[in-house]
Amino acid sequence: AAMPQRARHPWSRLALLAFASSHSCRRCAASGSGSGHSGDAWQSRCKPALMAGMPPHYVAYKVRDADMSIDGQLSEPAWAAAPAVEDFGSIYGPEFEARHPEERPWHGTSAKVLWSDDYVYVGGHLGESQLWAVDKGWTLPTEQVSPERPRFDCTESWIPSCPYRSADFEFFFSPGLHGTAEWYKEFEFNANVEQRWNLGRGPSVMTLALPRPYNDLHGQVPLWLNPSVCAELRGCEYRVTADGRLNDPAWAAKHPNSSWTLEVKIPVRYLLANATGAQHPADGVQWRLAFSRVEYRLRANASAPGGYEKVFATALERRQGHFDRNWVWPPTFMYDVHMPDLWSVLQFSELPPGAAPAAFEEEKVNWPAYGTLSRLYYAQWDRHFVAGNFSADVSELRRAYEVLADPGAVDSFKEERQILSFPPVPAAAWEPDCADIHVERDAETGWRASVRTPEFPEQRWTMDGWRRVRVESLPREGAGLFAQDADLV
Repeated sequence: AAMPQRARHPWSRLALLAFASSHSCRRCAASGSGSGHSGDAWQSRCKPALMAGMPPHYVAYKVRDADMSIDGQLSEPAWAAAPAVEDFGSIYGPEFEARHPEERPWHGTSAKVLWSDDYVYVGGHLGESQLWAVDKGWTLPTEQVSPERPRFDCTESWIPSCPYRSADFEFFFSPGLHGTAEWYKEFEFNANVEQRWNLGRGPSVMTLALPRPYNDLHGQVPLWLNPSVCAELRGCEYRVTADGRLNDPAWAAKHPNSSWTLEVKIPVRYLLANATGAQHPADGVQWRLAFSRVEYRLRANASAPGGYEKVFATALERRQGHFDRNWVWPPTFMYDVHMPDLWSVLQFSELPPGAAPAAFEEEKVNWPAYGTLSRLYYAQWDRHFVAGNFSADVSELRRAYEVLADPGAVDSFKEERQILSFPPVPAAAWEPDCADIHVERDAETGWRASVRTPEFPEQRWTMDGWRRVRVESLPREGAGLFAQDADLV
């Protein structure tokens, strides 16, 4: 549930000048002619630099709906054979954890995904020492939202419940590999089987559909589920089971090794609803996926909801002003899980669980191009917070990103976000021989960037200020370009 402290778009309509370009083509890359770039240089220097920070991937295997029973036990053979995501860590990333070992998860978490033609299945198992989940979230003074943004907390009458105010488990699907980051779906559950976040007064299940990431909402609260989206959720099933007593501090003191399990069946049609560039699950199709676990340090308090109260565990938490730890997969490097461009890649396989592992199709991701666009996005973001405008100099954008990746650097953007721990990238990632980068004016979103690399010289990848991505095909010979697919995958 980690969300930015402000939900406002940081940019105005300012022009960005084009960066210097360099000629490259697949034949030149192989022969070393043209740009002076050799195939060996691409493999040994450029590609490793541009692959830095690529998110992990997960392959989901196909099941028959008749073989699945939503009972919260995860006892079906398909679940036993499915690969597990278990390397949850701090939302700020492994380098932050290395500097702050007290931030490492103190409970184990396991998550799995399966699919059929009509449903996506999610299973989660969470170790706990204190099973705590209250029916209604409450807000402490240190947890109040900024006065500059519309009020958003769990005491609003139009939000019936708010799982992340207790320890919860969350997962996110963006039904396309790159697409537009629009209308991704979020689900939240906690150990209270009666606890759901039911937005839109539809079927009784917690879910949230976001038209864009919080940072791209122009200061507006996200559009909650509308009736057309809620209608797609019929057919969703879920079950939560707890191995232990909920909201019972005396019992927990004697039984510190408890847990709870979640099993969810989600209609594919809902996950696809309203999302531009979405692809129905099929063999080799890739989506975006993220898991998040919100956890708190607690102490017994008979007068508090559920018998526990939240406490600050470290000086870092006191400085941040919020109690929750966000253990995620993968990390997003700041206190904001709503970063679909940094989520893992979910690839669907027609193979059954337990079959020989399906090969991950890395080339579809094209992280050298997409990762460069993502870094430009955050570099421009930092630049705006620091200087109030954009930079027309790639070296300035490079320095801006390096600030985000430097734990000792402080600027106004880092003060706004409190903690940032973006992954560093080698210098070659910014060199024209490795990535042909352009940035230009965009009337709607403020800016638009494009990237081309020697690995796929016939593809020009573009991203605008709302993180909308498309791929353009360039003729192998001659000038001109044409749109290959307006929304990509």
